[in-house]
Amino acid sequence: MYDYLIINVTVYANEEGDYRISGELYEDCSDYWCDYVTYANNETHLNSGTNIVQLKFDGEKIYKTEFNGNFVLRYLSLYKKEESSYGGYSWDELDYRSIAYTTAAYNYTQFEKASEFTNNYSDYGIDLNNNSLYDYLVINVSIYINEEGDYRISGELYTKDSSSSPTDSSPPTPPIPSPPPPPTLFLGNAYITSDEIEAHLNQGINVVQLKFSGRKINQAEFNGNFVLKYLNLYKKEGNYWEGLDYKYGAYTTSSYNYTQFEEYKKLEGNFTGTYWDSLLDTNDNELADYFVINIEVNVSDYGKYEVYGYLYKGSCSTSEGCDYIYATNTTYLNSGTNIVQLKFDGRDIYGMQYDGKYVLKYLRLMDAEEWWGELDYKPVAYETLSRDYEDFERPPAHFTNNYSDSGLDTNNNSLYDYLIINVSVYAEEEGTYEISGSLYKNDPDSYSWNNYITSAENETHLNQGLNIVQLKFNGSKIFNTNYNGNYAIKNLRLRDSEWNEWDYRVIAYNTSYYNYTQFERPPIYFTGNYSDSGLDINNNSLYDYLVINVSVYASAAGEYKISGELYENCPDYWCNYITFDENETHLNQGLNIVQLKFDGSKIYKTGYNGSFVLKYLYLEEKKGDWWNTVVYKSVAYNTSPYNYTQFETPSRFTGSYSDFGIDLNNNSLYDYLVINVSVYASKEGDYKIYGYLYENCSDYYCDYITSATNETHLSQGLNVVQLKFDGEKIYKSKFNGNFVMDYLRLQEKEGYWWNTVDSKYTAYTTSNYNYTQFERSPGFTGNYSDFGIDLNNNSLYDYLVINVSVYLEEEGDYKIYGSLYENCSDYWCEYITNAENETHLNKGLNIVQLKFNGIEIYNSQYNGEFVLKYLSMYKEGYWWDEIDYLYTAYTTHHYNYIQFEKPPAKFFDEYSDFGQDTNNNSLYDYLVISVEIYVYDGGEGDYKLSGSLYEDCPYSWCDYITSAKNETHLNTGWVVMHLKFDGKKIHKTNYDGKFTLKFLTLEKKDGENWIESDYEQEAYTTSNYGYMEFEKPSEFTGNYSDFGLDTNNNSLYDYLIINVSVYADEDGKYKIYGDLYEDCSGYWCDYITSAENETYLKQGENIVQLQFDGGKIYKSEFNGKFVLDYLGLQKMGEYWWSTIDYEYDAYTTSYYNYIQFEKPPEFTGNYSDSGLDTNNNSLYEYLIINVSVYADEDGKYRIYGSLYEDCNSYYGCDFITSAENETYLNQGENIVQLQFDG
Repeated sequence: MYDYLIINVTVYANEEGDYRISGELYEDCSDYWCDYVTYANNETHLNSGTNIVQLKFDGEKIYKTEFNGNFVLRYLSLYKKEESSYGGYSWDELDYRSIAYTTAAYNYTQFEKASEFTNNYSDYGIDLNNNSLYDYLVINVSIYINEEGDYRISGELYTKDSSSSPTDSSPPTPPIPSPPPPPTLFLGNAYITSDEIEAHLNQGINVVQLKFSGRKINQAEFNGNFVLKYLNLYKKEGNYWEGLDYKYGAYTTSSYNYTQFEEYKKLEGNFTGTYWDSLLDTNDNELADYFVINIEVNVSDYGKYEVYGYLYKGSCSTSEGCDYIYATNTTYLNSGTNIVQLKFDGRDIYGMQYDGKYVLKYLRLMDAEEWWGELDYKPVAYETLSRDYEDFERPPAHFTNNYSDSGLDTNNNSLYDYLIINVSVYAEEEGTYEISGSLYKNDPDSYSWNNYITSAENETHLNQGLNIVQLKFNGSKIFNTNYNGNYAIKNLRLRDSEWNEWDYRVIAYNTSYYNYTQFERPPIYFTGNYSDSGLDINNNSLYDYLVINVSVYASAAGEYKISGELYENCPDYWCNYITFDENETHLNQGLNIVQLKFDGSKIYKTGYNGSFVLKYLYLEEKKGDWWNTVVYKSVAYNTSPYNYTQFETPSRFTGSYSDFGIDLNNNSLYDYLVINVSVYASKEGDYKIYGYLYENCSDYYCDYITSATNETHLSQGLNVVQLKFDGEKIYKSKFNGNFVMDYLRLQEKEGYWWNTVDSKYTAYTTSNYNYTQFERSPGFTGNYSDFGIDLNNNSLYDYLVINVSVYLEEEGDYKIYGSLYENCSDYWCEYITNAENETHLNKGLNIVQLKFNGIEIYNSQYNGEFVLKYLSMYKEGYWWDEIDYLYTAYTTHHYNYIQFEKPPAKFFDEYSDFGQDTNNNSLYDYLVISVEIYVYDGGEGDYKLSGSLYEDCPYSWCDYITSAKNETHLNTGWVVMHLKFDGKKIHKTNYDGKFTLKFLTLEKKDGENWIESDYEQEAYTTSNYGYMEFEKPSEFTGNYSDFGLDTNNNSLYDYLIINVSVYADEDGKYKIYGDLYEDCSGYWCDYITSAENETYLKQGENIVQLQFDGGKIYKSEFNGKFVLDYLGLQKMGEYWWSTIDYEYDAYTTSYYNYIQFEKPPEFTGNYSDSGLDTNNNSLYEYLIINVSVYADEDGKYRIYGSLYEDCNSYYGCDFITSAENETYLNQGENIVQLQFDG
């Protein structure tokens, strides 16, 4: 059996180095989206020239696809390892292929069988304390394991979707055969709980138990079947868990009542304070494999608990962190006192190279079945006995804690190119290891993140015994710090070739003392010299800018960008940000001074006195269209101290406000609430002020009422601006009290744009008002009532009527609409039905009735109050304008659903299916599903039955196929209605198996409306069918060919012809169309042209030609293959075209050069210009632009264009004028003049 599918990839490297090649394997299919199989990558060292690199794709993943055929290598990427600007390294992409290679054909059975779930399950309840209640729901999961080892299995338990049951007045069961059983799996909707276990499994079939908490099931209060979802299988590989199998919807359990399970109660527990430690030797080699700490725990009930903690060296006193290791134990505990063991890996203890006592810290006891169910916590729990690290099992390799450092000068210029740290490593097992670490300034006065300099790593072969490994830290990065002193090696890690971490040091070593000037200068760098000053540009004795001069050395002249951020200087970790500036400039070779100018008005607004800090200083070099960061400083410079009053005063709100009501029509009601806002304008100009009015309440979120804006011209100095808030909106709020003006903004106009110069989150609280002081608005008054109405005197309500009181300011035609919901405590309550009333209303108060259908209320089977939601009122004009809206309007009285009219007819879950062949060709034209319906007395009438057909699959979303409906007259009693699903649609799916009937709806006609009588979301699963049993539809056969067509015998193709093979299921008029694209490796390839062919086709296979314009192909200047995309097949019906087949990515042509096609008329790209003076006054009447045009044939042409200013604006430059020239051109190149009016 193949363990891997190997694809050899030829790679040309232009220089020796470390590279990564990665790709994804897909099934080869005819669709655009083919199934993903697996991924592979190979990090390797390549020599300059041609190399062969192998990608090894996991055979087990291929086996799991059960796919036979070719595979496609896609998304093939080539990366080169380069040192990163910020330390460490990065992988730079050099090449990419979206579709790279198609393999030979394979059968999935040729590959190793993967570990996987066998799909055999069973379930039962378990009672552990003999109280006749289940403590757990146990699900047995059968797993095939291809290799003995440690595995983890996890899953989640959900409720199953429930379906409606017959009404309380069900008729006798009909005397017809029982339908097939429903599908075994319906996906659940509500999460209950989860479980996971780690176990050692043998090769072959294993049965694993998942135990789901009974108290969580009891808490859910759900009766019925449960669904096991998100079932995962992992295998332990070193320190990691590798995913092997996954089931979205795995299994549906037997039916249970939640009262069969233990009553929900919160678990309690605590550490008793009793601890002891011991050594555990599992392989009898007299070395401890684990350092065990025994912890006494007291818990209230049997259940699943987790205990975890961290073990530290007892001697650690550093402020930045100590070396530690971690252990956890998830286990089931009995009520009362239990002993829980935390087993700390002995190899990690040995790696710490520490003799003495250890301290158990941050010890937590958790309820493992609750999210963050912390029961007890001890920040410092226990100090162990003194231990010698030599007593513990050796890891494959470890640090010996011996280090040394030196500078390395590789170019003999007396400057260190690298700081070398020699790390002593002892290897018990020979092999490949990676040692990595980070270099920091050893500066206690600065935060650790400010002190980071660079990183280094070394992947190398270690021999058994003592080894010295060098970490080489880039000297230029050290120079850029401008730091003199010792350096610290932190986060030192030792990993094996499988990326298992075997040793770690938070702080490993402090180096000797160095001056940064001992290290190699980078090509460009900040010299560390800065100065600052205030700049007053308008001579008013206030600084418009704080200028910081930044000294930069450049070894070569070029285009550069320097940017930085200004902060307050404070003792905290996070200081207040003020503003940002950048300077894009040309630097000469040598020393340069670059100025950053920080807006003085922004500094004034801080109200801060003191020095400022220049942070996040970037130096970027322009390479083509991109800026590449070459130097970065997190903290660069502290300025001299300043007072904020030394800087320009910005335009701002002064904090002065007042308010009053204004009555514009003398009816003693306020049309507006006016708030006067005092604004200081730093200069005369156009300003915009706007704000939002809210109720003043004690909650975090208070109700929004309305907003107001004032766009006005302000003089320099103090101004008062009025914001007028609509009184009708205030009336509608029905709020009495103070109002709050929030989100107040001041914007200044700069050219075409409005720039925000000040804002206040909460600006002002008004005086007290009653809403009745304001103009009354048209809308709902808030008065409602409800009652049931019986129209046929059978003592059952035909409608639930809600009276809605409406106030209007003018007579007219209005529409009132609302929806009826159950009243529940959840955010989402069940929708029942809706109603609307379109009517003529008079000015003033009106009562409008909304009548909600009683049958739909009966079908809800809900007893209780109902809620009227989404209540809307519209007025008729050119369209319906919304006048008022309420999200939640009214709660009715209590009703029982049996007080309302029963539905006239119901489903009774009796179905059957068969194929129907209407033309005697032994192929089914329809899949017919028969639906059994009972029509109650008085229910006779016209009905419509509709439903949708889906593939039957174990997932939440299965592929939709088609829909069907049937309108007919039904008499009382038992009736059968048929839904006929189009066989051609079924054939197109290429799906073999059962089908699911979903969204089955029965409606009865009531006048012009259809009233729902019954509904099933998932109604029925059919027998098995093969798609080949159904009629074949008209479709593309998948056969294509192409050639060039020369219609004028000049040896150039006028058209690219693509022959498309089409199967027509009957004679008729058809249309075939498609688009031609370049074939490229990117996701979006360039479009070239389109073609279509409207033609008559005979029943059977036909060849249809699509002719793509050769001139368009020539203009693309593309050499290569072309792709036929968006290929559509339409058939003419009685009135219009219907699409019957479609291929997104249909065909790739042979290879062509664009010069094989006819050259089209086009602009050649050659232009010149001059001024034309027609009256000899030395002024140009016209600006002449000469345009070179190629014409493919003699004829009359028109050339036109528009003239714009040339500006640097991103948003467009100003239009000036246009010109055109209608002229006769000869075949070949011509010069045409456009004359633009001077």
